[in-house]
Amino acid sequence: MIARFASILMLIAAALTYSGTGHAQSVVDEFIRIGADALDRGDVVEAERYFTTAIDHPEFNLASDAGKTLTLTNLGQAFTAVERYQDAERLLTTALTIQRSSPTADKHYLPVVLNNLAMVYHATGKPRRSETLLDEARAYVARESNPNHPIIVQVLNNLGIIYRDTNRSKLAERRSTKR
Repeated sequence: MIARFASILMLIAAALTYSGTGHAQSVVDEFIRIGADALDRGDVVEAERYFTTAIDHPEFNLASDAGKTLTLTNLGQAFTAVERYQDAERLLTTALTIQRSSPTADKHYLPVVLNNLAMVYHATGKPRRSETLLDEARAYVARESNPNHPIIVQVLNNLGIIYRDTNRSKLAERRSTKR
């Protein structure tokens, strides 16, 4: 699952350009690309190194809100993969704040960030917070995006996991038939 979204996010990262650099492909872009490649291969340690390097680079402050969100989300995924949930939560919360507050953020990232943060909450025993974010992601995709967007399948599956884990399997069955 991580590899699939890393591939999607890598393509998005390759298309991003950072304002103020004057380069079509900046150093930060390259760190992000290499980090996404590593995440796609399952090399979480290498992915973390390159995403962290991108975030720590002075040029990162010049990045578009979409670029910042993408990088924070990718590193959050890497941390989640190695069960560093506190670090993942911090990064994904920052990405979500950018998504919600920035008029220039690419809102297509919003359901991905919501989904990823929801699953961190699930893994850390916060099912209500997880469900709230997954419901928000589902509603956003239904309202603003293509209802067949790949993220909706993941969101619905994750809602089913939350329902199952909170002993609400009948609700999971009803929701899955409404898709």
